[in-house]
Amino acid sequence: MIKLTEKDAAILVSGDIISIKLGDKILVDARLLEGDPLKVDQSALIGESLPVTKNPSDEVFSGSTCKQEEIEAVVIATGVHTFFG
Repeated sequence: MIKLTEKDAAILVSGDIISIKLGDKILVDARLLEGDPLKVDQSALIGESLPVTKNPSDEVFSGSTCKQEEIEAVVIATGVHTFFG
């Protein structure tokens, strides 16, 4: 059984597993694991006003916000190493 704990985003590293849920601001770049498609607001990054659907194995980027669903993801980049960092 996996135990979820809340950690400060500053200590996350590539390979960590995170849970993304409704209302969360995504603070790292991550690849989505198995689950239902996620709706993500990327307007702060690309200017698109409508949420984008992200499927398992898709990447989500730092600065996005989760607008619907919940899924686990693996961290692939943090801080200045993120896509928009």
